[in-house]
Amino acid sequence: MGGITASWLTGNNAAGIAIYDSATGRCFDGINDSTSVNKNSGAESTIECLYTLIEISNNPIAKKYLEFKSTKSQVTKDELGKAIKISRTFENNHGNQLILNYNFHLQRFDIIEIN
Repeated sequence: MGGITASWLTGNNAAGIAIYDSATGRCFDGINDSTSVNKNSGAESTIECLYTLIEISNNPIAKKYLEFKSTKSQVTKDELGKAIKISRTFENNHGNQLILNYNFHLQRFDIIEIN
């Protein structure tokens, strides 16, 4: 989950824009909306970003998922329109998939990996 979460820094976010700039090593301050980022780059943002990427890089399992991007989301509802399950699919450039399912009734995550 750490690798998927950290992929937010590499463009797996609402704007679809990398927050981390690998050419300079800096990190932008945040996302303005679904189309733009705040390109200010304060010390706090950069330090936290770099700490995150260092920790992910030191964990082979988490590092594996850093390149995955969200490709599909689905909400399953009951007959009253209440969400009972949320599924999100992530995929890397090699076609590998990771599917996260959250079942509200069971209060449980299921993770399915497809290689």
